[in-house]
Amino acid sequence: MRRSQRARTSLAAVLLAVCGTSACSALDDPDATGATDRGTAQGAVGGRAPSAERGDPVAKQTFTSPVAKGATADIAIMQLSVSGKLAVLDVQYTPHVPGKDGNNYSLSQLHGIEPPVALIDSVNLKRYVVVRDSSNSELQSNLTYSSTENGQPAALQFTFAAPPESVRKIDVQVGSWPTFRSVPVER
Repeated sequence: MRRSQRARTSLAAVLLAVCGTSACSALDDPDATGATDRGTAQGAVGGRAPSAERGDPVAKQTFTSPVAKGATADIAIMQLSVSGKLAVLDVQYTPHVPGKDGNNYSLSQLHGIEPPVALIDSVNLKRYVVVRDSSNSELQSNLTYSSTENGQPAALQFTFAAPPESVRKIDVQVGSWPTFRSVPVER
């Protein structure tokens, strides 16, 4: 058996043992915003889970969406915080699809494809992509399965390598939508 296959098998056995308890039922329950946590990398830094109740955004834009005629998505950058060698980006999105009340939408649906999220350091001319764990999984919320009801906010989280201490502001790119400029880096 190959090493990565053994690791997955061991992980599956541990998860199966743990999920025999009631603690695993929380994975299937939607949070207060209606967004599901299945497949998310919650608490990647500091044990903090994504939350749609995180206060005022540091940047916000509204973009058109190809999901339906007249559809838009509000994208809000709630916070970019550094802890040690990692930076966590908290994003909130709200779908606005005319005539589709009660429908759920993921960020991938609103964008048209799963949008890559990146940090762009214009001072050091560096682009930071979402980090991967030892299983080669991206440390981010699942952009396809995390969804929310039309008109309701949902929280997403993305983990990156931390930019150097000298970087106080950084640009954030969400797919092909226009860039969020000069987002403050909290340390």
